Amino acid sequence: MKFGRLLKTTSLDLPEMEALFSVYKSLKKQVKRLPFKDQLGQQGTLETLSEEEANFVEALSDTLHQLNEMFLEKEENSVIRVERLEHELAAATAPEQLNALHKDFVDFHGEVLLLVHWSILAYTATVKILKKHHKRTGLLVKAPQLGDLLSQPFCSTELMTSIAHRVEEDIQHLARLKRS
Repeated sequence: MKFGRLLKTTSLDLPEMEALFSVYKSLKKQVKRLPFKDQLGQQGTLETLSEEEANFVEALSDTLHQLNEMFLEKEENSVIRVERLEHELAAATAPEQLNALHKDFVDFHGEVLLLVHWSILAYTATVKILKKHHKRTGLLVKAPQLGDLLSQPFCSTELMTSIAHRVEEDIQHLARLKRS
């Protein structure tokens, strides 16, 4: 299955992926507007390319900024939420509280895993766009954010993965509490 189709299908099932799909689609359209590397000589000037290239780099930079902002906000909310849930777990004693907390932890675990999945898809989408750009123009994109793509916040899943493991441990702890 092609990546664009995978993103579209995923975005239909998960509304959180809709923004990622629309960004990928938009950047892909911009790449298609760039001239092919063998057409550069036929066009005669590099001004057209440099303007189109500048527009593409600006759109890519804006996209990376948006992805980072969105990811950092969700990451921050996840840290706050796991702390709150763990505080509630420490204070819970009644079986109905434990049942409600178990459901909250399981739901939250699913959300964390979706965010990790989103991060992986966002990284893959960025790499695919860059590959399409390079294949079409033969030029490497010169954007400061791309110096080290893996250092972009949305490409880092370490914190969210550790939160997922932490929540899994909390769910196991809850299961033990509910049995006793």
